[in-house]
Amino acid sequence: MVMAASVGLVIAWWVPQRMQAVVDNEGGRGESLIEEVPAPGVDVSRLVAFCAANTTADRAFVVFGSGTVVLVDEPCVDPVEEGLRILKSCAAEDTAFLTKRTDQGDMMVTFRDALFHWMPEKELFSLEMWAAENLGRLFSASEREKISDDWMPSADARIGLIARMRLLEDAETLKVVKVIRPKVEEPITQQ
Repeated sequence: MVMAASVGLVIAWWVPQRMQAVVDNEGGRGESLIEEVPAPGVDVSRLVAFCAANTTADRAFVVFGSGTVVLVDEPCVDPVEEGLRILKSCAAEDTAFLTKRTDQGDMMVTFRDALFHWMPEKELFSLEMWAAENLGRLFSASEREKISDDWMPSADARIGLIARMRLLEDAETLKVVKVIRPKVEEPITQQ
């Protein structure tokens, strides 16, 4: 009983903090709007570890702040410049994407060119739920015109929409957090 009362008090305090009532001018229809909540963040250290484990002699990775990864062919004089060029060429509000679950249960979201997002399995559920509550922020204007208000994309598509949102954030900020290049062994010289 005490536990139920405590939960009720927390909800009574928390809900008004998170919601604000909106009443339209025509007298009476009230709606609740949840304040804008940012998408769950990207664990850059896990992303860098994933990329480092998949580096080969002929590809490098350029990792951006919101989790966009650009694959750059090696050898390359300036992988950052090449990564920025590829990122900018793919950044459009209605950029198409493909989603693919890996054998480990992680999600890969790919775009045209050599650009992707990787999301570990343990983060997928919270991302799917966040996307379901924030769909309006994830669709482009042209997409919103084509869909009905009650349409819900699949869980995989919601992950793809978050990846696209992050791609657009990275294209705006252009913040490179890590460049992962293959190790080049120096030739052994005989003495």
